Amino acid sequence: MRAFIVRPFGTKRGMDFDHVGETLIDAALTQCGIEGRTTSEIMSPGNIRESMFELLLTADIVIADMTLHNANVYYELGIRHALRDRITVLLRGVGGELAELAPDAVPFDLLTDRYVAYPIGNPAEALDKLVAAISQGSASSVSDSPVFKLLPKLRAPSPDDFLAVPVGFKECADRAIERASKYAATGTRDLYWGDLALLAREARSFPWARAGLRLIGRKQFDHQRHVGARATWEAILRNDESDLEANLKLSTIYQKLGNFNESNDAVERIRSRTDLPPSLRAEKQALLGSNLKAQWLESLKASPPEFTLESGLFADSLAAYEEGFRADRNHYYSAINAVALRVIQRELAQLYPQQWELSQPDDDSLEPAEMASRELNRVKERIDSLKAGVALALESADQTEKEKNAVWRAFTAADLRCLVSSDPRKVGLGYRQVVEKYKDVSPIAINSARAQLILLQTVGVLRDNVAAGLAAFPPVDTAQAEAPAGARSRIVLFAGHCVDDAGRKNPRFPRTPEARQAAAQAIGKRLQRVCERPGGVELGMASGRSGGDILFHEACKASGVATWMYLARPRASFTNLAVRPADDDWLDRFDTLYDELGATCRVLLDLDPDADPQVGLPKWFAQQPPYDVWHRNSVWMLFNALAFGPDRVTLILLWDKDPAGDDPGVTKKLVDLAEEIGVEVDIIDSKTVF
Repeated sequence: MRAFIVRPFGTKRGMDFDHVGETLIDAALTQCGIEGRTTSEIMSPGNIRESMFELLLTADIVIADMTLHNANVYYELGIRHALRDRITVLLRGVGGELAELAPDAVPFDLLTDRYVAYPIGNPAEALDKLVAAISQGSASSVSDSPVFKLLPKLRAPSPDDFLAVPVGFKECADRAIERASKYAATGTRDLYWGDLALLAREARSFPWARAGLRLIGRKQFDHQRHVGARATWEAILRNDESDLEANLKLSTIYQKLGNFNESNDAVERIRSRTDLPPSLRAEKQALLGSNLKAQWLESLKASPPEFTLESGLFADSLAAYEEGFRADRNHYYSAINAVALRVIQRELAQLYPQQWELSQPDDDSLEPAEMASRELNRVKERIDSLKAGVALALESADQTEKEKNAVWRAFTAADLRCLVSSDPRKVGLGYRQVVEKYKDVSPIAINSARAQLILLQTVGVLRDNVAAGLAAFPPVDTAQAEAPAGARSRIVLFAGHCVDDAGRKNPRFPRTPEARQAAAQAIGKRLQRVCERPGGVELGMASGRSGGDILFHEACKASGVATWMYLARPRASFTNLAVRPADDDWLDRFDTLYDELGATCRVLLDLDPDADPQVGLPKWFAQQPPYDVWHRNSVWMLFNALAFGPDRVTLILLWDKDPAGDDPGVTKKLVDLAEEIGVEVDIIDSKTVF
């Protein structure tokens, strides 16, 4: 979360408001883990008023000190109350000169608002109260703006509407997608997707964080990068648990990852909203139906297909889809899924009449066989009605959506033909035409359509149509499939000290053959330990600095482990700064590795060719806290490793555990981030090695 503070500056009427900001407001925000502060963040060339508006309107929380009648404070608070319904916390100093002031020291229009009072002489005394107010406001979905309280039908605009994502950031994301898609066909599908995750992490530091995260999250979702997408959308949800798009996306992501309880929780957060239009009421029902369907399919692994006729999960899924279509007759996604489940019901009832008869409720007025026959006829009639509904919904969408969602409508039409046609050739042709048109455009739609056919195949219905449909799809690339649970190969990421500069007073990696040999042995042993675990090691990652990095690449080569090299700067600049100062032997070893690795050497500037060549960071990264190219390179490596899944990554470090060091603190920040994400960290204490 990001905050913006509205308050007087300096000393006014004998009160030091900078001291209040430091000892109370900043301390409370730090304790709550909230970033962002005051207009001091934007004291740079340009329009400070425009930047102030951006921070004021995009901040997740605003803290306003109302102790004095300050025109700027009231002006900014008024803007916040008019355009954001929450979260705003008001402060007021008491005591000192203010002890004798009347209640009208607070403007009449704000008298009814709640304040956190702090003693002028000791602001820190109110720290716990302010922390509690921030926490309560963050957890509540109730408006605290008097404007929105008085106008309950007024809807606050999304913060994303106030601030655009920089063009350079979007271009970086597009390049990452292009690279990842290119290399997916080579078997290195996970590499390069870490670039998107890096951008998502970096976006959190900006006022446009939510819009930037949303941009990255949509791309990850569309390309089925479920682990990365989960982290991105959860970051949005932490700021606003009612965020509609985040819950919609996460309900699907959790389901794909097999977390049905979390998926249902996301659906419930959507269902709790009372302001949903018909299309979104239909969408929430469809999500619920999808979760139930996935759980029903999971149950089929231990049961024969005919048990579907007795399955409560199947029945509830069908009911959810049909309820979705009732909520919005244009929602063809709900309708086509309802048709599919009704067709499965019909086919299984005809294949297993005894099971169908047993699944019907008792009715004393009818024989069991008569009841089963009547209910089967009702199912057939329902299929006819839903079939017509799908056709009409698609016809309507063709007019209203135009090119938007065209691929989904095309596959829905092909699905409908599969479910109702008696000619497998036409079924195959229908799918083939759509696949040929969209195979390079929407992988998620391709996989979703294939999954619908596999569902029919699993329960053993419409066999000829299903076979013809599946034949239209390209073969499933096993490299694209999610890795199975259990023992899997690991990704080993290395970071650590480079060789000391000549004359260094406090050695970290001495410039001696003995130190080099000791480090090589320590790194080799740790790598071998990971290689001996179930699944072994699939890939090693490290930079190319003299010392630990080069020794790690050499150890991997000796163990038959492929490596990728990540360089903070282009080759010539990198070697001058990070290799050549050691000695010529290190340079020769680097050159040998670089030439051997070839295409598996990556340079940080490739992420953004327009980056500032002097500092090596993107231009859209201006005005941010210290974050140099070396720090970014280490985080970049980590997120490329995480693209394989956090549970598969081991971070090995050759480190003296000095939290500051010379970097400054780059290794410590990397360790903290890795542990926050849940990566296994294995530290080789360099003080022991040397």
